[in-house]
Amino acid sequence: MTKILIINFGTRLNKGSAALLNSQIKLLSEFVPDANFTIFTYYPEIDYIQYDLKLIGAIGRDLSPIKMFKKIFLAFLCGLWFILHKYLNLNVNVSIKGKRLHEYATQHRIREILKDSLAPFTTLSALFKCSLWAILHKWFSLDAKILLNGKLREYYDAELVLPTGGDNFTEDYGSPFSHFSNLLFAILLNK
Repeated sequence: MTKILIINFGTRLNKGSAALLNSQIKLLSEFVPDANFTIFTYYPEIDYIQYDLKLIGAIGRDLSPIKMFKKIFLAFLCGLWFILHKYLNLNVNVSIKGKRLHEYATQHRIREILKDSLAPFTTLSALFKCSLWAILHKWFSLDAKILLNGKLREYYDAELVLPTGGDNFTEDYGSPFSHFSNLLFAILLNK
């Protein structure tokens, strides 16, 4: 069975991305009949399964320092609002992203906001692990699989890693490095 990992897929709600993914899977299935596909998508919770696919949340996120600071600051504000509101019973009237802070914090759970703000650090951690694996593998001929857990194991186990989507190297949807970091994982792991 040939394991194929397809990365940088946005969502099936984007019909262009869905068409690119569908045609890529159809073409690869013709040439590799025993292919087993895993898709790294940025929104696994809303993507449906059309083929027999394994959908996993993508690793790469925007690593631009300004966006990282904004996300961390937003998580800090939401946490501060929660403490002031719940424990001190103060009503803070701050507007963020066109909504009052308490509306924003209650609609987007604080835990999810904090997780999103820490996503770039997860990407940096994954890059460090892949780089360390590559150094150990190249210089010392060691296969340090123990470094590659979770989603990185999907890269390691795959025989072929392919990007999908037409906007992999554009700044329209965040930093181009967020898409390239996913390719860098594959390059560092000799895929």
